Amino acid sequence: MSQSHEPPEFEPQNAANPPSAEDDTPADQATPGEDQAAYSEPAPYAETTFSGTEPTLSSEPSPILVSFPGPARQRRWTVAIRIVLAIPHLVVLAILGIALEVVVFISWFAALFAGRLPAWAHTFITGVLRWQTRATAYVFLLTDVYPPFSLDDDAAYPVRLLSRPTRLNRLAVLFRLILLVPAALLSAVAMYGLLVLSFIGWLTGLFAGKLPDPIHQAVAAINRYSARYAGYGFMVTGEYPWGLFGDQAAETPADPWRLILSSAAKGTVTACLVVGVGVLGAGVAIDSLTFGTAVSKTASLARIERANRVLGRTFSSFQSEVAACNQQLTCVTNLDRGAGQALETFGNSVSAAGVPASAAADASTLANEANTAGRALVQLGSATSVAQYQTIVSSSNLQQDLQQVGIAYLKLTRDLGRR
Repeated sequence: MSQSHEPPEFEPQNAANPPSAEDDTPADQATPGEDQAAYSEPAPYAETTFSGTEPTLSSEPSPILVSFPGPARQRRWTVAIRIVLAIPHLVVLAILGIALEVVVFISWFAALFAGRLPAWAHTFITGVLRWQTRATAYVFLLTDVYPPFSLDDDAAYPVRLLSRPTRLNRLAVLFRLILLVPAALLSAVAMYGLLVLSFIGWLTGLFAGKLPDPIHQAVAAINRYSARYAGYGFMVTGEYPWGLFGDQAAETPADPWRLILSSAAKGTVTACLVVGVGVLGAGVAIDSLTFGTAVSKTASLARIERANRVLGRTFSSFQSEVAACNQQLTCVTNLDRGAGQALETFGNSVSAAGVPASAAADASTLANEANTAGRALVQLGSATSVAQYQTIVSSSNLQQDLQQVGIAYLKLTRDLGRR
């Protein structure tokens, strides 16, 4: 059953007075209400409370609310090494991500039967999302204030994320992965584009000491959408992710968490999507090419090994058959011609195996070595006298040619993935 309770009191942030601090003013000493411009004030969500083990559930739409500070001057030296400074958070988040997967897996079954997340799971997942959002905002220069190592909400930190326990549609929980596909694609495209275009933002922040307003707003919008997408996927909320292009302006300030994007910011988001589609398309093309190359290597290797087995049957009995000839020249020369023809056939099979370009040179070497050794054996098989036979043997490098065939075969098969 839903229980009513009073929302907590929050100190509003001042969005009207942009910061005027110098570049070297430590951002982590700034007071959010004085030096940090904000898009909005904290949401009027009530704090999560529990009655025994039962959470206070909301039957109303419950989006994940995220607030960011407005564009503000940042210390250039922190901008220059921002990703290095964020490494401790990225390491902790990687560890938390393992625990998150376990919690989400367990919570899926609970939500499927109970129609809601367990209270402890909602608190933990929201905390991880909050930490991820703070770290992402810090890395992408939305704030210069170093994120706290905490899962808890901090009203003093300029980046905030709130959610509240809500009822979940069991059918939507069951088919969550399928429902996520459109949002996952949109989130991935936006983040790919942001990763590329953020380099421009980084250079601007490095020289100007702050992000341009359109880039700042666009980064905030994409970060918020990513948090909402993750929250829906992790069943923190039943509301489908929205708001990539910001919110509509309200006639009254009924919702203080609105993120209103300028036309330039919306254009920046669009540019991120266009670039993201290009990056994603290039990735798919590379993956397809890599997969196609792998398939081509496997098929070529199978053809060459099959040809080698045929050749092996000829040579496996060669010595015993020569011994059985009892030094009869005609018998020996017939065997030599047959072995030479088998080598030439093997060389032709290697040439026709269709190896990928990366192994084409080695395939050509093997085919040439096989044909060279084959011709030497055929020439040996053309001898009409013992003296001529011995002359051909002494003037040829047959033994070395056969060894080169073996070496070239091993090199090519390794190039094609044989272990």
